[in-house]
Amino acid sequence: MTARITDFFHSRYAAFAAVAVMIAAAWSAFAAGNPANLPVDPGPALPPAGCWLPAEFSLWASIAANIALIGLLVFINRHFNLLRSLSALFVVLFAAMQTAIPELTSQFYTGTLLAVVLASCIALMFGSYMMPTQRREVFLVFVLISAGAATQLSFAVYIPVMLLCCMQMRVMSWRTLLAALLGIITPWWLLLGLGIVEPAQLRIPGTTDIFSIIDFSADPQSAATILLSAGVFTASVLLDFLRTMAYNARSRSYNGVIVLTGFVTIAAIAVDFRNAAAYLPALNMCAALQAAQFFILHRGERSWIGISCLLAAYLSLFIWKSFA
Repeated sequence: MTARITDFFHSRYAAFAAVAVMIAAAWSAFAAGNPANLPVDPGPALPPAGCWLPAEFSLWASIAANIALIGLLVFINRHFNLLRSLSALFVVLFAAMQTAIPELTSQFYTGTLLAVVLASCIALMFGSYMMPTQRREVFLVFVLISAGAATQLSFAVYIPVMLLCCMQMRVMSWRTLLAALLGIITPWWLLLGLGIVEPAQLRIPGTTDIFSIIDFSADPQSAATILLSAGVFTASVLLDFLRTMAYNARSRSYNGVIVLTGFVTIAAIAVDFRNAAAYLPALNMCAALQAAQFFILHRGERSWIGISCLLAAYLSLFIWKSFA
């Protein structure tokens, strides 16, 4: 019986159920009329994603983007064998993590867009492994990140991450660096060259250190969600370390990209806490993949207990937010 419960959590049926709950939670938050109070600072050149759509379309755009993100993660796992298993547990965990913050999942904003862009970039980088002549993928990765940075500076955090990923994928060379540089320049060249943005309109938004402004009493549920996801990610990485070190070079490189992205995201939240919501879906993505890897590596009859406890923790956060 316990083995069947464990198998269910790893199945596509659990994934469909978890996504359905995520969508229902997002709808309930939208219907309640309590959207998240996100910062609306304009980006360096263009308005942030949260200003692109009216509220009635933002919900459906957010749901579509979250489903697209899940689809990208499924593609990455199947095509590149990231978790060395066809388990759908990472979908269950990611959906549960997103359910804990329905006020964010119910609107299309920078965080949703950033997570989708990062997943797309990771897929492109994985596809270039040990293929240094595949510079078009590198160019496209940096075009996507740079274009996003025009709408919100949080995208720029991942430029050095993607440069390190080039090293992880063993494609780094002077020509690769040139492709990355051209990718960074291209969106700005188009914006300024076509007159979409005037040089005088460019601005550098400020950041706010977590230690100078954070007041956990103001929104303890959101703080608890961030801390839980960061803790799940960190614990999974540490507990998986010895096992993942035994992987082959390709699998270690793939896993290293996820680990690097997750830790940089945690650091970005600490440095730019005012925009913490922009990084949370990306953190949830990395945490879900690492936690799923842990439960896959320790897939025993009783692993369902740990999975259930993790899901219960995020469900408790959702209930807390909904009825506080």
